[in-house]
Amino acid sequence: RYNNTIWKRAYREGLPYTPQQKYQSTTHEPDGVEITFQPDFTIFDANDFDYDLIAQRCRDIAYTLPHLTIEIEDQRENPVKRETFHYPDGLKALVRDLNRNKNSIQGIIHHADEIELRDRNDKPYPVYIELALQFTDSHETIERAFVNTLATELAGTHINALRSVIQSQISDYLASNENPSLFIDWSKIS
Repeated sequence: RYNNTIWKRAYREGLPYTPQQKYQSTTHEPDGVEITFQPDFTIFDANDFDYDLIAQRCRDIAYTLPHLTIEIEDQRENPVKRETFHYPDGLKALVRDLNRNKNSIQGIIHHADEIELRDRNDKPYPVYIELALQFTDSHETIERAFVNTLATELAGTHINALRSVIQSQISDYLASNENPSLFIDWSKIS
């Protein structure tokens, strides 16, 4: 759907099967793309798709791209299984969902910013960074990290650096206050 018009095109074996054609006019639907996928078993091995794995991937993408809505359906089920993933609060929604059944110590700490880095040729390029975290009274630590919307299951340098900064900031805060509280005023920590 683009500019009040629905366009349609079919693909087979990765190549256009029909030309792009104007399908119908619309004035009430937002711009967007709908993809219907049916596996071609002349290319794919006949196997079951793992719906839960696909749904988790769609959920992760929706958390990291808050303006995106993803709808999936599994037509192998009767009735058809459908889910919609849309999280306008982005990573804040992820933290809220992860801590749904826990007692939080403070609200969600959230920061998003675009910073400028430089490549090997000293050419600047923008990088968008977003962070959301919340401390709870749970002994379990849950960390989810994403790079380019992909979950990095093995943590990595960015998670290790974040852990180090948080530990250092808390240590500095506790060392600089005569009567430190377990309830830290995060606005006073840089």
